[in-house]
Amino acid sequence: MLKKSSYLISRFFATTAGSLYGFAIIWWIQFNTSSSTIVGLVNAGFDLTAALSIFYGPLIDKHSFKQTALGASFLQAFWLFLLFFSMFLPNYFLILNCILAILISICGEFYSPADRAILKQSVKLNVDLTNMIAKISFIDQSVNFFGVALAGILLKFISSNYIILICAFLSLLSGGLLFNSLKKVHLSIHKQIKRQNYFSEILIGYHYIKKEHFLSRYFFLLFYFHLLNLL
Repeated sequence: MLKKSSYLISRFFATTAGSLYGFAIIWWIQFNTSSSTIVGLVNAGFDLTAALSIFYGPLIDKHSFKQTALGASFLQAFWLFLLFFSMFLPNYFLILNCILAILISICGEFYSPADRAILKQSVKLNVDLTNMIAKISFIDQSVNFFGVALAGILLKFISSNYIILICAFLSLLSGGLLFNSLKKVHLSIHKQIKRQNYFSEILIGYHYIKKEHFLSRYFFLLFYFHLLNLL
């Protein structure tokens, strides 16, 4: 059975880490390079990882959602710790920092859908599921709203690389709480009668989105939004 309080706190720490990280890494790159071009390229990398998220779905479905969410959370914490230490290296290691930043972003793209799928599988009653979704939505909206303000306050007292360190600990703590909340939850791997190959599954997902009027509009608007950010 899902430990709901532990799960919600885990979600809070994960969202807070993501909000602080997105602000801190851009601030650090701008401060250390004074180059809008490099900042734009890193932002483009973030948008590209999000725009290509449809390609991650088949990989997520082939494994346990529980393992994927936990793995992405702990791996993200590892990359964040590594990024923190790499920030003290000379500037010609900047490419390493940019690569680590993109890897951290990709971990987030794997974590989010797996985390949502866990909730759907582990909370059986519709009333409880609706209640949990409402609480998660409140947490996400609140953290995203106040995250920038919190990052700004932290920057008055500590440098941006130490905010990255805080994000690493928050991500690690989030993974630990998620593990605790799922100890008694057994989730099965998504199975199909006949397993499709990788690209066939992407097409199946695309055709499903295309048939749904709302999802179709939302998908293409989101895709074009990320595409415009790349230009």
